[in-house]
Amino acid sequence: MSDLGALPVQAYLVACLLAGVIGLWLGRVAWRDRTVPGGTEVALYLFCGGGISLLYAVRVASGSELAMAVALNLATPFVAAVPGIWMAFVLAFSGRDRWRTEERVVALAAPAFIWVLTAWSSATHGLSRQSLRPVVEGPFTLLSFGLGPADWAFVVYAYGLCLAGALVVIDLYHRTGNRYRLQTFVILLGTLFPFLAGIITIVDFGSYAALAWYPAALVVHGVFLYGTVFWLGTLDAAVVARDTAVEVMQDPVIVAGSDGRIRDLNPAAESLLSDDAVGASLSAVFPRLEVGVEHPIAIDGRQFDIQEDPITDPRGTDRGHVFLLRDVTERERRQAELEQRETELERQNERLEDFAGVVSHDLRNPLAAATAAVELARHGDDGEEAL
Repeated sequence: MSDLGALPVQAYLVACLLAGVIGLWLGRVAWRDRTVPGGTEVALYLFCGGGISLLYAVRVASGSELAMAVALNLATPFVAAVPGIWMAFVLAFSGRDRWRTEERVVALAAPAFIWVLTAWSSATHGLSRQSLRPVVEGPFTLLSFGLGPADWAFVVYAYGLCLAGALVVIDLYHRTGNRYRLQTFVILLGTLFPFLAGIITIVDFGSYAALAWYPAALVVHGVFLYGTVFWLGTLDAAVVARDTAVEVMQDPVIVAGSDGRIRDLNPAAESLLSDDAVGASLSAVFPRLEVGVEHPIAIDGRQFDIQEDPITDPRGTDRGHVFLLRDVTERERRQAELEQRETELERQNERLEDFAGVVSHDLRNPLAAATAAVELARHGDDGEEAL
């Protein structure tokens, strides 16, 4: 092995320790806010990355072969869990919760579980971690080993999930509008760190072949995921709504998150609202546009009926609401004209009734006089006949 004298090993050790602390601390922060889609996966990813970094720092700093072997075995489950957690995050972030069935989760985790058992028992069969031995590079003693068949199978499995997740994110990039492409781009950018670090570690690029570069890279990737979900904003409501309300719809569609803020608009809705409507409170933008409201509302002289549909994940958790505004301006105009016509007809009927009452009153006295004259004449005729 080459001399590490030119490498500031102490700085590398500090970097591992710092990455471990950041990973565990940020994972704890993410765990507290894990209710957002992908939040739990981000927390677990950071925990794994932080644990791997700290345990690798123990391997770098310790001169004991036993301590290094224990740290290596303790880190193995964390390394095995990373690909599955990454895939679970991608599915949660992209709104594909229906793909995360129990059968698929078990199938996804089975190769990693088998690899952990194989790695822990490598001394008995030699399928993993071949030629495990300490090597001296510079002032530190490092643990070196060759990859066995089980290790190569796990590498293929891990990179397969990494690429599959990246393809899902790329598909999400094409499906979402420009407003959310920053999130997907940041996720893809962060994925490059562990991807390239793993390749460098496996292929032994550079002068320090016994060093692993992926522990800190995993934490960096986790920070990218954390920033995407908790800083840039998750796609919890927007992604699911895009499958239901296409952008070409003529009726405005407004997507509100579970926090009551507007998350997404289709072009028809954007033409009604200001540019800063996304992120604003729904109740502030539309005081009458609330859950359960169905009566028409007026916007810029147009009338809209409201259809509200909740967005929930398979566990029934509220993720927001989709509001479909149907333009009923013409219908309301015709309804108003019909009501006005009915009002006019009622007024005409009232006027006719008043006229009939006046005519009836005016004719009542002459009719009564005529009737009396007829009766008088009839009685007079009767008297004359009697004589």
